Amino acid sequence: LLGDWSSDVCSSDLTFKVKGINKRVFQKCKKLRKVKIGAYVTNIGSRCFYKCSNLTSVTFSGKKAPKIENQAFKKTRAKAKRTKAMSNKQFNLLKKRVNNAKW
Repeated sequence: LLGDWSSDVCSSDLTFKVKGINKRVFQKCKKLRKVKIGAYVTNIGSRCFYKCSNLTSVTFSGKKAPKIENQAFKKTRAKAKRTKAMSNKQFNLLKKRVNNAKW
């Protein structure tokens, strides 16, 4: 199972930019392996991917590292990746936030 929040969410004639992922949304989703976080996402809620034991890759598309709340990636094997849009400075901040969110 792959998750992709890289595009807008559309409904009829309306378009919404995904700006955040709520807490515990994918908690214990063992089928989730790879996730792509879109450029507009600025916040990932606490325990969002908690115990997603098969999650190994999270690719971030934005220019800035999003805020990552407590334990968002706890008990996962997730490694942060980035697209070319993100600077080295932001990527280092992102890796730190992902690692801190594993505790």
